[in-house]
Amino acid sequence: MTEVALHDLESSLHKHFSEGPIGSSLEIMCAQYAEAGYVEIDRFAPPEIQAAVDREVRELVQSAAVRRDLVVPSTGNTPRRYSNVNRDEILRAGRLIPAVYWSASVRSLLCAITGQYLTPVPYAPEEYLISRLHKRGDTHGWHWDDYTYAFVWVVRAPRPESGGALQFVPNVEWNRDDPRPAEIAAESDVIECFPATGSAYLLKADTALHRVAPLERDDERSIICYTFGNSYDLVRPVSHDTMELMYPEACAPSAAETVD
Repeated sequence: MTEVALHDLESSLHKHFSEGPIGSSLEIMCAQYAEAGYVEIDRFAPPEIQAAVDREVRELVQSAAVRRDLVVPSTGNTPRRYSNVNRDEILRAGRLIPAVYWSASVRSLLCAITGQYLTPVPYAPEEYLISRLHKRGDTHGWHWDDYTYAFVWVVRAPRPESGGALQFVPNVEWNRDDPRPAEIAAESDVIECFPATGSAYLLKADTALHRVAPLERDDERSIICYTFGNSYDLVRPVSHDTMELMYPEACAPSAAETVD
């Protein structure tokens, strides 16, 4: 599936993070994340890894993507219209995408940016997934995440004039009994970002109301979303009702085994 050997991945990422612009920008990224709970990492991976992951995503989307078109009550009946590949399908047929989730170099970089110790999440279906918006009107509507950190690798980004921007309001708790996303967004200064192809971003997603705005024309936004937690996420009760509604085949009891 890919020309990049797994045993070369870790050393390539470590070198890329430590010797290039990412390493020299670490202090700036820390400050950006501290200010808004959000930071972009330009040219997240070396070109050969970016190209290989792009191919892996293409193949997985072609063989295993499922179309979603529903509204989610727990986030205020906001829409989800896109195609996705779930964690188990990625694990079954992918190589690089799962390896990045468990990469010590990636985790070290994210820990340095946040000043926190990041952990894998204790619910396997949320570890990583592929999401692809490509039709006019496709959107990942306003929502919060179950766990603290969303780390999103932008494999292909739409043109800014096509829509599909990341929009978020930081420091907003998720009231599942009365979420009111439209009202919160209307009353807030919504931050809008257009992360480019090959970039990645880290968002404190449990306390940021966020969405991918609808595509205004046919274009493509393909991403890999990696979910990480912290020590509190490992012990607090977490409801997975949103995941179970959106991805029922991935969250069946046999598929949703927790991580030890």
